[in-house]
Amino acid sequence: MRRLLLSVLILLSAAPVHAADAPLPAPGEPLEPRQAARSGYAPQGLRLGAVTLFPEVDLRRGYREEIFAMGDGATRRGWVSTAAARLRAEATEGPWGAALRGDVERATGPQTFVGDGIQGGGALDLRLGLGRIAVADAEAGWQHRLEPRIAPTVAGQAAEPVPVSSAHAAAGLRTAHAVFTGAVRAEVQRLSFGDVPRLGAFNGAPLPTETNGDRDRTKAMLSGEVAWRPGGVSAVYVRGSVADIDYAQDADDAGFRRDAATHELLAGVALGRPEDWRLFVEVGRIGRSSSDPRMPAVSALAVNAGATVAVTPLVTAQVAGETLVAETTRAGVPAVLVRRGTLEIEHEVLRSVILLTTGEVAWHHYVDDDRDDIAFSYGGGVRWRVGPLARVELMLRQDSLNTEVEAERWQAVEGTLRLAARF
Repeated sequence: MRRLLLSVLILLSAAPVHAADAPLPAPGEPLEPRQAARSGYAPQGLRLGAVTLFPEVDLRRGYREEIFAMGDGATRRGWVSTAAARLRAEATEGPWGAALRGDVERATGPQTFVGDGIQGGGALDLRLGLGRIAVADAEAGWQHRLEPRIAPTVAGQAAEPVPVSSAHAAAGLRTAHAVFTGAVRAEVQRLSFGDVPRLGAFNGAPLPTETNGDRDRTKAMLSGEVAWRPGGVSAVYVRGSVADIDYAQDADDAGFRRDAATHELLAGVALGRPEDWRLFVEVGRIGRSSSDPRMPAVSALAVNAGATVAVTPLVTAQVAGETLVAETTRAGVPAVLVRRGTLEIEHEVLRSVILLTTGEVAWHHYVDDDRDDIAFSYGGGVRWRVGPLARVELMLRQDSLNTEVEAERWQAVEGTLRLAARF
């Protein structure tokens, strides 16, 4: 126990102050491209007594152009440089375990691309094994990130990305008995959104600042899952969650109350052979209800699915689709129903060279409103593995938001050279 406490102190003293936002997990079982496992880009880490460190350095240099449907002066272009450092540290002692992850990212370039230029945060996770059938864990962390423009709540005329700060704490319990598993988790999250200026002018005067204080909120969520896992990656499961969302600003600019509750209940199946293919399909109901009786409750059929397939020994394709209910600041609109699909293809042309193709499309339907948006993102490039610990990537990418509100239409084209190394 003393060694574990010492390890945690070492982790806290060595960790960076900030950490970048981690991507949200895909629904159902995780899907990993086969090349990720066999590429050799998975170092064993650096041992420091009872602690194992997994550091990473990421350098990027790219040229970006953004075009807004705002008339004269609505095009922004320039070079963007980004440097990021990431650290994951793990320690175990008997039934106890601790993990610390964090990173900091600094970007320089036109303010309309990078905002304040800083993203980061960190999290600490503690785990305790309870005999052979259960594991309890607790986690706390903080993040500062920049919201992507193709999110359903972001107006195209914002002069720079919206900064989002979040803090969270969570505790959970996972258990297993024979081929049956179960999990329950409680989490509290606090989100704060920054204000940003707008592009363009009206009657010769700059447009007013885009204020986002009405989006600040606290979310409390309880989730759970039960599953039958006969072996390998196969599973039949049911998962669900309920959440209560308390907004700092009781009402929006039109007087509609903001507080809401969400729910989801899905049943799914996962199948596959790890070296050849994996898939999952889950079906259920998701919804959101507002505390304002003037706004209708939103309930939708959700069909989430994904698959990773080794099309040939050298080509892997990954496809996924999901349905979710997102918040919006549009007055009188209870929620945005989002249906999103993604595709990624990896072609290993040489032992150390992989061609990449990616694509994403998302439909944003504003419930009880006439607005519908479509967001596109697609690109391609090449990844070159330099030895077991480093890789070089050259990527081209285009993002766009096509909306019925002409003033908020937006698109961007970007080319990036990236060097990443793990130790």
